[in-house]
Amino acid sequence: MLKKLLELDVDIIIGSFNKVSSEGDLYPSIQNTDGDSLLDANEIVEYRISYLRNPRKNQMLMICWAKLLRMSIIGKNNIRFDTSLDIGEDMNFNFNYLSYVKSSLFLDCDYQNC
Repeated sequence: MLKKLLELDVDIIIGSFNKVSSEGDLYPSIQNTDGDSLLDANEIVEYRISYLRNPRKNQMLMICWAKLLRMSIIGKNNIRFDTSLDIGEDMNFNFNYLSYVKSSLFLDCDYQNC
């Protein structure tokens, strides 16, 4: 992920992930794009809107892990977790962060093939 972040100079890398059941069953990778997808600011807005329309389908904004973010964007814009929230704090943080992002990369890989 770091290699791609430096290579492409994007503001966020969003990695895919696998779900594993408590029995150890592996479910297909959760990825909302086909292959690696570079999104510009307008496409990021569209992705955020699609999340609001169907959060279960577009799960990548529900979590903060599986991402590389630029600390400079977080610091410059004073982006913080809202500690008053019991649920949805990840989504809130992600939406705030994405407000300042000009480019992102959805990286379609897992620990075996990245």
